[in-house]
Amino acid sequence: MRLFLKCFVTILSLLLFSCKKEDPQPSLARITLTGILIQKSIPSGRLSNSQVWIHELSPGLNVTFTSQENGDAFSISLPADPEGFTFELPFGTYRYESNPSTVEISNTLPVNLSGTLTALNPEVTTQLEGSTNYHLLSIQKTNLESPPRLISPQTGVMASQGDFYYIYSWKTIVAEIQLTQGQRFRLGIDPIPFQHQSFFYPKSSTPDEPTGLNDPILDFSQRTISLTDDRYPQVFQPFNRVELGFPLEETSGLEAIGQRLFTMNDGGNLPELFEISPDSGTPIRMIRVNNATNVDWEDLASSDTHLYVGDFGNNLGNRKDLKILKIPLMNLLNSTTVNAEILEFSYPDQTVFDDPNHAFDCEAMIFYQGKLHLFTKPVSSNETTHYTLDPNLPNQVAVKVETFSTAGKITAADITSDGKNLVLLGYELAGISSRAFVEVFSGWDPEQILNSSQRYSLLLGSVAATSQTEGIGILHDGSIKISGEKISVAGASVPSRLFEIDLTGLLED
Repeated sequence: MRLFLKCFVTILSLLLFSCKKEDPQPSLARITLTGILIQKSIPSGRLSNSQVWIHELSPGLNVTFTSQENGDAFSISLPADPEGFTFELPFGTYRYESNPSTVEISNTLPVNLSGTLTALNPEVTTQLEGSTNYHLLSIQKTNLESPPRLISPQTGVMASQGDFYYIYSWKTIVAEIQLTQGQRFRLGIDPIPFQHQSFFYPKSSTPDEPTGLNDPILDFSQRTISLTDDRYPQVFQPFNRVELGFPLEETSGLEAIGQRLFTMNDGGNLPELFEISPDSGTPIRMIRVNNATNVDWEDLASSDTHLYVGDFGNNLGNRKDLKILKIPLMNLLNSTTVNAEILEFSYPDQTVFDDPNHAFDCEAMIFYQGKLHLFTKPVSSNETTHYTLDPNLPNQVAVKVETFSTAGKITAADITSDGKNLVLLGYELAGISSRAFVEVFSGWDPEQILNSSQRYSLLLGSVAATSQTEGIGILHDGSIKISGEKISVAGASVPSRLFEIDLTGLLED
């Protein structure tokens, strides 16, 4: 009997144990998002449709939540507007990340999400943290004939929001603008991460105020670009800006041969030419001129057969050894050492060599129609005198063509590959207020430049941003590269730079 009872109790215990309820499944937390907090070193903003400028996420942004307890991963797809979006996760602590965006342009704000989420309660309200290295360009629709056409980094048209066209990118943006009056030109903007740059082109010289705009997330700046009498921007924005640095801190000239770019340093440096990358400014080759010294090299020019180096810098007006070095292109393009033919010259109207206010300094030169064309840089006036030289005479007196006023001191010159357009480069001599500029002569006449069909004087901004502009080279594809030497402005050092401008729409085709 005892044995029976003992067995009965054991069987009953087993039955009761087998009927015990299973442990409940892990509890789930319901996560409700209030938005995205964009992190930055300065005060950041919250992504929200309630603000003036609406930054939408790219739809379908995938975020992976990885459990810190067991490594389980959960993929969540967020909508374009994450505010109020809900999803569920098992209780726990999570590390979350999204795949980094690499798109070159976007109509929505690319955001990289990364952070930690604690979900230990049935209901969790939170915001996700993220960052962006994208830049936003917006252009007010006032005075625009049509949406700006994107040229770079991809072709297309800009998106629309309210009174503005816009695009996000992490690369330099070049867009073609068409005004209602018919003028066409291009705007180039270098990307500044976490910045929103907005532009307004007014209809008149006494413009209305641009539409008020506030960006709650990105660093915001709004610029009104005044127009010339010809209805073109008075200021053309330099872009693709890079620092040159050593060994080109005193770059004083540029010359494009096809799509290859050459430069050199000015007086007192070694007699060396440099081939540089048109994009990065990085030196590719150094070419030593064996039989010359660098008294004051100031500009470069080229024909189909030769490169010309202008050793005609003459700050004090006392030089009697002005010369141009003539180097065969075949040697330049294929060797690291070259010899130059020396062309000596003088000015027909210089009789005094000790005048501090002289007009016989020169920093600009081109080759056109079998002649070298020089443009002087007088000490005490904003004008230039145009002289010509025969590139085949070893010793000669220059031919004076004409003198005309300029916006400041002319420091370089070049022409488009078809010879239809002449561009002079220079800067104002106004201390801290000095600005770089270009003088554009479209349909120019080499015998009388003032007879050009069109002339434009366009600012490039402060020399504190451009450096002291000294060289200009127009590549075969029409890209206009400009270099500036290292200077000191208001006690601050401005490094030597290479940058680009786009004058499409102003130049004669």
